[in-house]
Amino acid sequence: MKNATHKLWPLISGTQFADSYIIDYDNLCYDDYNKLIQRFEDIPNKNDTIIIDKTCEHLHDFSNDIMLLNQLLEKYNCKDRSLVLDNTFDEYFFKQHDIKHISAPFYLFYNIANNNIKIPQWCPQVDYLFVCLNNNHKPHRQKFVEQCQIYGILEKTKWSYRSAIQSNFISTPKFLDQKKGQPGDDRNHEQLYSRATGDNENLEQLYNNVLVSLITETDFYSSNVTHVTEKSLWSIFYGCIPIIVGVPGSVQLLKSWGIDVYDDIIDSSYDNILDNELRLQSVIKQCINLLSEKHPENIKNLLPARVLRNQLLLSNKDYWTNQIKRTLWDYKY
Repeated sequence: MKNATHKLWPLISGTQFADSYIIDYDNLCYDDYNKLIQRFEDIPNKNDTIIIDKTCEHLHDFSNDIMLLNQLLEKYNCKDRSLVLDNTFDEYFFKQHDIKHISAPFYLFYNIANNNIKIPQWCPQVDYLFVCLNNNHKPHRQKFVEQCQIYGILEKTKWSYRSAIQSNFISTPKFLDQKKGQPGDDRNHEQLYSRATGDNENLEQLYNNVLVSLITETDFYSSNVTHVTEKSLWSIFYGCIPIIVGVPGSVQLLKSWGIDVYDDIIDSSYDNILDNELRLQSVIKQCINLLSEKHPENIKNLLPARVLRNQLLLSNKDYWTNQIKRTLWDYKY
């Protein structure tokens, strides 16, 4: 019961990892590196399993991210009894460094299922064909939004780009109001992207009057780091058809969890394209195809039952708790 107050407890209780020594790797790595080192220094000299808790992240810049972790595991001579929990559904870089690893839908659990989020009221109207929300600057986000401008997609898009960038095609920063009556520069817009904000009302307002969410995920150019973040999950929960500008395999991962990605409406074959430029152009092609749709509200009005099924699935805390526990139970050293 020594971990009963830890955030992982609902997921590890009753499993073989209940009494593990836990290192909150991501939180400490970014916020208090000295404390992270202290946790490694304090590893008990016995055979307890060590959980490296990366459940609020996935592999980003793999060359640095995984190498730093590997260096710490080797320095403190604990790799053989350490197990990384994170959101990267790919073993490639973990196997390269001989690091034990379990992936599970932790983003989904912590950001939606575990928060008792109220299912939003259905909104049949389509004031914008697309929504595209961009917080921090990323090269693929700039390129995608610029392409949307070039092909006339932004004209039918509710979009934001909070970072100030140099561009010949779009003017930034661009903000969106989250609440009626707030000023246009919307100082709180960044809270949309902070985890566990609980600001349901703001998210509902941003997503409820559109048909398709153009999701510029955290990563695009990296390979062998299959994942989806809460950005994709939120847009689906709030009733949008997703088009994911992310790493290959993102859509397939959602489908493997039983989530409806509406691939009878959107050709998601772009998800299989490994070439970054070709994948981006395939996504743009899907958007262009939708521009010719004269009555998008007719499509949306066929979706409420499917949207509700996704919402009920994503918000089912017991279901996702059991799915993750089963994954932990099935793991064999």
